[in-house]
Amino acid sequence: MPSWVPGSTVRIAQMTGNYDPDGLPHFKDTVDWGIDGTDLGANTVHRGTTFIYFGDVPRVDPAGPVHDLDAIGYIEDLKVPQHAQLAATRQHGDVTSAFFIDADGALCVVWVIAGGVWNHPSKISGPQVAPPGANIAAAHQFDNQLDVFFIDNEGALNVAWVHEGGSWQGPQRISPLGVAEPGGRLVAIKQLANQLDVLFIGRDRRLNVAWVVDGGIWQGPIAVGSPDIPYPDPGSGIAASPQGANQLDAFFIGQDGGLYVAWSTEGGAWQGPQRVGAAGVQVANPGSALVAFKQSDNQVTALVVNQEGRLTALWVVDGGVWQGPAPVVAGLHPIKPGSTIAVSKQGADQWDAFVAAADGAVHVYWSTSGQPWQGPQPIAPAASTFDDTGIAVVDQLEGQITVLFGGKTGDLNVAWNAEGHPWAGPVCINPEMVGLKIVAKGRSFFPFTIRGTEVDPSKLWTLGINETPTGAFSFEDRVYVFAVAGQANSVSYLASSDHPERPDPYKLHFAFSRGPDPLRGRFLQVAPVVVNPAEIRGLEREAEAGVIVFGHGAASPDTPPRNGCIHPSGGVHGVHLAFIPLVKGVGPVKEGARFYMGGGPQPEWHADEAMSKALFATCYYWTSLSAGRIPGSGKWIVLSQLAGPGEVDGSHHLPIVARIADQPWEIGVAEEVPIFDPNREGAWGRYMFGPDFPDNDRNRPHVGLPAFAYGAYLLNKYTQWDRKQNVVTIFYLMSTSRPYQVQLMRSSIQL
Repeated sequence: MPSWVPGSTVRIAQMTGNYDPDGLPHFKDTVDWGIDGTDLGANTVHRGTTFIYFGDVPRVDPAGPVHDLDAIGYIEDLKVPQHAQLAATRQHGDVTSAFFIDADGALCVVWVIAGGVWNHPSKISGPQVAPPGANIAAAHQFDNQLDVFFIDNEGALNVAWVHEGGSWQGPQRISPLGVAEPGGRLVAIKQLANQLDVLFIGRDRRLNVAWVVDGGIWQGPIAVGSPDIPYPDPGSGIAASPQGANQLDAFFIGQDGGLYVAWSTEGGAWQGPQRVGAAGVQVANPGSALVAFKQSDNQVTALVVNQEGRLTALWVVDGGVWQGPAPVVAGLHPIKPGSTIAVSKQGADQWDAFVAAADGAVHVYWSTSGQPWQGPQPIAPAASTFDDTGIAVVDQLEGQITVLFGGKTGDLNVAWNAEGHPWAGPVCINPEMVGLKIVAKGRSFFPFTIRGTEVDPSKLWTLGINETPTGAFSFEDRVYVFAVAGQANSVSYLASSDHPERPDPYKLHFAFSRGPDPLRGRFLQVAPVVVNPAEIRGLEREAEAGVIVFGHGAASPDTPPRNGCIHPSGGVHGVHLAFIPLVKGVGPVKEGARFYMGGGPQPEWHADEAMSKALFATCYYWTSLSAGRIPGSGKWIVLSQLAGPGEVDGSHHLPIVARIADQPWEIGVAEEVPIFDPNREGAWGRYMFGPDFPDNDRNRPHVGLPAFAYGAYLLNKYTQWDRKQNVVTIFYLMSTSRPYQVQLMRSSIQL
């Protein structure tokens, strides 16, 4: 018999609002979209993204949406590809941003304001603009404009840009196709106060420079230097640094393993490249990543990981003869040759260099006041990342530097150091499930809107108070959403959208179930699961796909009431079962719907909803449902609540329960497993409140009644099945009413 795994229920985060009632990190301020609070969370996965259909939004704002409309959110788990490269910089004011190309080839940004919580990644571009994990460069074209550069899939240089804290523009191509290696390394740097340069090793195996003056048109790229220089492969490592007051230097490791430098003085013609350092000495493998920086007013230093896996320096003082190469510290501290290095100045006189070690640790080396380098010291332990991962470093705050790097499972990690304190972190800033975004129009959320009624196909309408989306599923290129409307004369409608991420109305398909008719109205709260009809006994097999629907509503008059109910009202209610066929190119077909009417091991189905039989009775006229299948096991799972609506005295302490069975009709006889119990979990006074708790930020907004656990909606994408231990771990959304917010929960069940 299934049983709850003791201690497994954890509240991960509060998804909505602008605070956390129990002091956990709060990842997104939904007040930005006009959402002080909300409830429920019917959801489905569509094109890899989880779309969430929330309940009533209790916000009255003359400049925003009206009261009790329903918000649409989505979770886009943007991960950092393995071995990806990163860029990071201060964007504007106290906003710090970092960039990467995700697994879909989209340019992504993640940002933080001052020392707050990092916002989850967002896509700046569409997919497939560049190879996953491609190199990124970022630099300010003006004080109030940040530019981000990459080489796209067609070998063209691209730029995206943002003014201050506004909306990102681009990316757009600023070079011909085929000039560079897709995803190759590049560097962006100011050559003059009004000129920004971008440098890379082009497809022509030459040093290439593109540039823009003021806000003009991008020029180039042009090839620099003689073609007989032993340039490395296209897309190889490139670095740049000022030297003196009016000279910009560019560096690369040539095909002969030497360090080469080209330079431009006062914006004039580029000179070189020429080989520097000890004659005949191989500094590093050809094309290695490297970094260059002005270590002091009169010294430029270049760092590279040599062929022995040691961090190595070359340097020049006062424009004299280049010195080195020399390992920065004694001893062997293995690093993959050619690895990415990031540098930053810490405080007034210290430079730090960061690199991933061969064992996957992240190390820092440092030099103070031009003295010999020290280190390495780990700032992230072994196995934190890959041995050739990209690393970025940025001055996040005055006196604080932050290092970003990708983890082994798509994590984007940060470690940080404030002057006078030890290194902190690393912590993941893009955990799954909590990166909520809201479908918005302008500055406010766009409410769930339906186009069409049963008499007027063009009418636009929204759901009112206690009228909400109840369940959702994805089929072909559309998301389908069941929503209940009509108050006392409730009707369950089905509507759909082919672009649920856009602020567009949903198309009405049909009314599926209608109350308060005692012979109908049995599917007002709906939990749908897409299935192969061949798996469902007793159904006609012509349909290629279908939807199993668990529905809550009025039960047939002969349904025995549930024992132990607290103040049951409105007659007996229960959970029922139906099937709706799905036809390719058409979608759901209401006329083909079949309703479960009993039959035990050989279930019987009927075309009339009035013939449907309750799987099990519930206490109240309303309960939210969600359903799914446990991957790898084939088992069905249904979540429901035992607590009644808030006005039902004495029920607020009752739990959320799960039922698990091999077949959908066997849910009716499955044991109820309490997965969330507010008493057992110690929720009272932490993230669930009653009227006896003070009205403060921890329980706002609320509806005035004692909190109760409801609206438990499975996030099926994240369900984990441990076959060896016979344990399923589920993730689900749960509402509490006080505060009137949605919580992200986790529980495990022993099967």
